[in-house]
Amino acid sequence: SKRLHAALATGRAPQNGSEVVVAWETTSQSRAHSSCLARVAYPSMKLLGSTPVDFSDTVIHDRATGTVIVLGFTSAQTIAADQYEDSTLKPLLRYSLPISVAWLLHAPAMSDGYLLFLGSEAPFIGSIFAIDLSRQILYQQDAPSGPHAQRPRRWVLPYNKFVERLPDHTGLGTPSGTPGQLGHLGVKGAGPCAAANTGDLGDGVRST
Repeated sequence: SKRLHAALATGRAPQNGSEVVVAWETTSQSRAHSSCLARVAYPSMKLLGSTPVDFSDTVIHDRATGTVIVLGFTSAQTIAADQYEDSTLKPLLRYSLPISVAWLLHAPAMSDGYLLFLGSEAPFIGSIFAIDLSRQILYQQDAPSGPHAQRPRRWVLPYNKFVERLPDHTGLGTPSGTPGQLGHLGVKGAGPCAAANTGDLGDGVRST
C-alpha cells in the first residue's frame, strides 16, 4: 500500500496540542526517494513540515534521544537505521548493519536510547547488534555457545565503516508553517513528498 503506514506521537506542539510523525511511500517509482516523513499537529492536523527519506519499512520514535528512527535496506540489501530529529526532521546519521535478516527487539520502556537486533542468518545466527543512539556507537556480540560457556565476546564496530552522516534533504520537503494538505498519498504542493495529483489527496485534512 502507498497510503500512510506509520503514525508516531512524538511530543508537544503549539497551542497545547500534540505532535505526530507520519510516514508513507511516494506515488512515483521514478523519484529518487521512495518514502516521506511529515510532522503533523494534533488535533488541528496542521502540516508542520515534511522531508523525503530513502525508505520507511519500520518507523520508531526514540524518546531518550528525541529522534525518529527509520529502518530499511541499503542498495546492498543490508539493514540500515536512519536517525532524524523529531522536532525538525533534520537528518542525522545512518547506521549500517552487516546483515540482511534480523529480529528487531524493541520495548520503549526498556530499550529507549538503543536499537537491538538479533541476527537470524548465517554466520550471524544468535549474534546481537546493538546501536547506542546517544553515543553513536555500534556493537556486535557473538552468539552464546552453550549453557556453561564464557560470556560471549562483544566489540565495537568501526565508526567510519558502519556510521555515516545523512545528506540534508529537508529543503526538498514542505517547510515548517507552510499551509498545505496532508492526504493519503502525499502533501499538496511540489517536491518529492507531494501527491502525484489532487486525486491522491483523497479526503485528507486541510490546514490553514
